[in-house]
Amino acid sequence: MTFSKLQVDRGENVTVSIDVSNLGEVKSSHKVKLTIDDEVENVKTVTLGGEENTTLSFVFRRENSGLHSVDIGKLHRNIRVKITPGELWIQRLMEFVSEVRGLEFEGSVGASIIPQRYLRSIYGLTREEKLRMETEEKTKTLRAFGLLEKDVSVVDVRENWIQGVLGIYYFGTNQIYLVEGTEAENRVIVHELTHALQDQHFGLSSLGRFKRKNENNDDLPLAVDALLEGGARYIEYRYMAGENGFGALYDTSSLRREMNPQGGNFSFLTKCYDFPYTGGLIFVAEGRAENWKNINEAYGDPPASTEQILHPSRYFENRDSPTILNLPNISSALGSNWKLLDNNKFGEYATGLLFLKHLPGPKEWENNIRARSGWDGDSYLSYSPAEGKNNTVALTWLTTWDTEENAAQFQGRYRKVLDKKYPEAEKIVENENLFVLGVGTNRALLEMKGRDVLVLEGIPAEKLEYIVREIWENTERHE
Repeated sequence: MTFSKLQVDRGENVTVSIDVSNLGEVKSSHKVKLTIDDEVENVKTVTLGGEENTTLSFVFRRENSGLHSVDIGKLHRNIRVKITPGELWIQRLMEFVSEVRGLEFEGSVGASIIPQRYLRSIYGLTREEKLRMETEEKTKTLRAFGLLEKDVSVVDVRENWIQGVLGIYYFGTNQIYLVEGTEAENRVIVHELTHALQDQHFGLSSLGRFKRKNENNDDLPLAVDALLEGGARYIEYRYMAGENGFGALYDTSSLRREMNPQGGNFSFLTKCYDFPYTGGLIFVAEGRAENWKNINEAYGDPPASTEQILHPSRYFENRDSPTILNLPNISSALGSNWKLLDNNKFGEYATGLLFLKHLPGPKEWENNIRARSGWDGDSYLSYSPAEGKNNTVALTWLTTWDTEENAAQFQGRYRKVLDKKYPEAEKIVENENLFVLGVGTNRALLEMKGRDVLVLEGIPAEKLEYIVREIWENTERHE
């Protein structure tokens, strides 16, 4: 097991702590090797396990400076290893972050190197029953919208995304955790140190509580995280650019292309997970202008939608807060055996991804982006019959737009989506404001009223009229 290279200075120490509390009676001997710039600097032989040892902690002292790595060989899976990098080098990176960010660190920040598998617990990805049920319901919902492949689950995508994580700052321990074998560690440390600085000055736990209060709104956490990750990515880019300047790396055109792919062969969820880093960088770079005042103030009044991230002027200049829609629960109207799966919101960015997914290609790209740009609010509820009945999912999705023209653009785009999803469907009604398809015994509907557009899919034909009326009459709206 090799823990990758970190910069250290002459005279510094590398501390290695090995937790063997879960190893039991097993004893094993290991050679722990420290190298500096690929040359062996020191070797220690340690015996792990046994009742007398719970934690071994020892220090490598060396005379040279450079990049170091620690090789402990193959260890029992229950052994946890913590390696503390050179403190002087961490201090220098802290000074860089502080200077660029214009804030002083209020305390020290720890740094450890951990195996990649430990990130699952830090991210809260376990196989607990509650998480399993929630992700199964989200998986069914996204598949019904055509945003997730049949053989892929939400947990699959999340775990695959975590495999690419190189480091994390965890405010609960005031520690940076770097994944063993990570390349380009210095920029990763700079990124995570920025999060530590954010935490010390603005309190990341308070933003976490703000996100949890809006648990039925997937759009809002993306916006809040964009403030955090965009700020850290900005400092990271400044570090990487060095004397070449920030502009050498910062390219809004390439970032926007990365966020909004022309081809439909992309992962919807992965793009959502990436958005705080890409969209957030643009938001912070444009919002900070000549100084950090606007960004600092945003922590006390964080952005509430991806619309505000995609269009920074709608946050910093003319604040455009989203309209909050709360749809009525129609599970009883669908039938006694139906249950609510998911109650959530897409937001502007995810709505655009939906169009990019279903209507790919360079000729469609501009229309897809235009059709999302007037977003003002949305809400969806998904339902399915009780387990063992069938695989049908019913969708109710209400969107509201800045203008009637924006609503018409969305309606026109989504009509194409329905045509693509249900190519064999019977067109029952087709006029300027109403579009109804017959899909077997179910119905899909698209109806525009003023600035609002209602989408229904998978609704039993005999229930359609009542459900349409129920939604239009009983949706709660908060401007």
